[in-house]
Amino acid sequence: MQGNLLRKVKRKLYLASLTLVLLFTGTACQSTPQVQDSPSSRQASATELPSTAIAARVSENSNGNENRIKEPIIVAEGILNTNVNGMKAMIRIWMTEGKELNDPEPGPFQGTILKGKFDAVATDPEGKELARFELNQGFNGEEMSFKKGPPFRLLFDDYNGDTQPDFTIGQWGGSNGNFYTILTIGPSGFGILDSNIYSADHRSSIRYRKIAPQAFLNKYYDQEKGTYIDQIHRWKDGAFLIEAPFTAKEVSAAGVDDASLSDDTSTWLSSNLETADGTLRASAKSAAGSIRIVSVGQETAERLGAPSCLGKEEDYRIQGSYKVIFQKTNQQEKLIASLNQLTLISPSMDAINMEKLLLDQVEIFTFYPQYQDCHGISFYLFGIDNQTGDAYSYSFVIDGKTQDSFYVKPGTKPIINNGQLIIMVSTGPGGEVSEDQYVFNTDLKNHRMELVEKRISSNK
Repeated sequence: MQGNLLRKVKRKLYLASLTLVLLFTGTACQSTPQVQDSPSSRQASATELPSTAIAARVSENSNGNENRIKEPIIVAEGILNTNVNGMKAMIRIWMTEGKELNDPEPGPFQGTILKGKFDAVATDPEGKELARFELNQGFNGEEMSFKKGPPFRLLFDDYNGDTQPDFTIGQWGGSNGNFYTILTIGPSGFGILDSNIYSADHRSSIRYRKIAPQAFLNKYYDQEKGTYIDQIHRWKDGAFLIEAPFTAKEVSAAGVDDASLSDDTSTWLSSNLETADGTLRASAKSAAGSIRIVSVGQETAERLGAPSCLGKEEDYRIQGSYKVIFQKTNQQEKLIASLNQLTLISPSMDAINMEKLLLDQVEIFTFYPQYQDCHGISFYLFGIDNQTGDAYSYSFVIDGKTQDSFYVKPGTKPIINNGQLIIMVSTGPGGEVSEDQYVFNTDLKNHRMELVEKRISSNK
């Protein structure tokens, strides 16, 4: 209790002193040593502030440039491959109430700030809400602030050894760090494991370094001593106990990158992700049964971050390995293909419906891992034979060589014409040089498409 009270008092003192500095100078104090002076300047620099913001500074300089939000805004998100209420989950942080403030002055706080109330929301792959939590409760009920921009990534780990995923959220705590709250998500919903953790980092979500299954290392800058301090938080009897601080062995940010995870953390991630049920990425149905494409083991997902011929800035890049499963109605599943080390690009995290081509008694379904591309869009073919009630993966035979997938010119789709598969391809940069047609005979017995003709464009 005394430790929690001390941390709350320290936090109030930091915020109070910061407000006085802002009133007299309009800028954050730069006289004390800061994290950006360390070798880990990219991680802890106060000038970067990828997602957090100082509400006091914004209020001082907004000059009336503020607008109430009219609809909820996503500020953060992360994918869980572990189960919540028996389902895979997406965790998002939503701004539900508040305003946008604009700070026109150059500096780390310049831009649009979202200030108000925020909720943590867990949803299943179909978008159904599984759990919700008022995030401001993790910061003493105070208003929270984030810099407006693409959603930042939530970083997960298991800090107390209960096999449930935990994540951190940070708020501005001064030029040398943030205050972080650790939240957990499980069958009973969201909960707070710890709060008011002052850390030498300015990212909105960090992963602390695990030193044991139920302990992590925090790092912060002590202004009185003028040095960085390491402090162990150890889970005992249902709470984190803070051990005696000691001078840091190295100057760095409190949060670690994926490559720096401890063996304990890596083991937890591997064991939980590998045994979790797969995430549904695509599906198709026929009278004979259904085809599903689901993940195998760990997936990684992130926003593209910049527009290109591969997709929009807000699109998702999802990487992993997948299995293609066929299931007859009320019967056992059958594995018909494995897609290893595949990259998906999609406007959303939702499963897609595969498009259908009808060929005699066989329904052919196309699966596009990426919905657009610079030159050619790769695709796979899977078929369900409604006469035999079985399903197969179809290969492509081109000049005597067999391959699992083919590609189509962006903006076009494969078609069936007189029992043949017609595919428009492009051979120039961006597809603008030629528009050749490849004609395939459909060998349904051997489950393959065999190239028999290349109709070369006259534009060459």
